[in-house]
Amino acid sequence: AEESPTNTPTASPEPTTPTTPEPTATEFTLEGYQELFQDSLNSFKEAYNISPKIVENGLRYSIKSQLYREKLYQELTADAACVAPQVWARHILVDDEDTAMQVISRLSDGENFCDLASELSTDTSNKDKCGDLGWFGEGRMVTEFEEAAYDLEVGEISDPVETQFGFHVIQSLGNENRQLTSSECDQEKNAIFLDWLIETRETSEIEIKDYWADRSPTEPSVPIQIDYYIQQLIQSSLQPIPTSQP
Repeated sequence: AEESPTNTPTASPEPTTPTTPEPTATEFTLEGYQELFQDSLNSFKEAYNISPKIVENGLRYSIKSQLYREKLYQELTADAACVAPQVWARHILVDDEDTAMQVISRLSDGENFCDLASELSTDTSNKDKCGDLGWFGEGRMVTEFEEAAYDLEVGEISDPVETQFGFHVIQSLGNENRQLTSSECDQEKNAIFLDWLIETRETSEIEIKDYWADRSPTEPSVPIQIDYYIQQLIQSSLQPIPTSQP
């Protein structure tokens, strides 16, 4: 049987190499663009009975804008390392500070961390696994717990840490920069892009040319299908770039 960890941390496990290849992006050719454009025109005509001539300019603008946006996204996120500091920790969760101090005292006297976790921890999700929480990065734990775990040296045991769940006795088993998952890397890239977008909007002088509003007739009213299409274009321009999922 595999030996459970004791008070002495073991070596950090090496990340496993994925057995399935990562998906690759399909090249977007001129022929592919023209086919997509024509299919989109036909779908609007069939779904909303809107003349292709009415939507052609707006649709062309939407596709072109999306391509520019994707190119900009790639340029801004090209240097994203997708590596971040992570901590490997285990803990014993109890209801009050006195009990937490007793846990620390018993650990100092040489008692086994796994045995105490099994006996005393109220975290049923890991008490029978030596309180092991595995590797985690920033934002995965409540603030008080996360800050305490990141401050510990490998092998060090914390003082009682109070959170909304009770009092934790934490031991650090590892602390290193680790490769993010595909999903976490996508989130990191989206954050880079959105930070740039917000800063650019706040520091730029943006001129909105809305003179068309005074020249547009109000009668008859815009058909609901066209109004819906316009709103969809506006919303799509405000969304983050979609990225591949693992």
